Amino acid sequence: MRYILGLCEQDEACRIEDAYFADRAVLQAIQEATDELIELYLAGLMSLPIRNCFERSLRVKPYLRHLVAKARVARKKARS
Repeated sequence: MRYILGLCEQDEACRIEDAYFADRAVLQAIQEATDELIELYLAGLMSLPIRNCFERSLRVKPYLRHLVAKARVARKKARS
């Protein structure tokens, strides 16, 4: 979760990235954690400090903005 929120030091982030390129299970775990964070964000269930970190990540990570936009559309369709 720290990685997704942008709270890791550069060397730690590099180790995580190396791991998810080398091990599909690590990539899957990061994708699942990202999905969970997005759902918490869209549901308004994040604490203020975590939400602030998440929104900071949204500003600098276009792929995360894309995933949030896709999740919003999916949530909207599910309600229809």
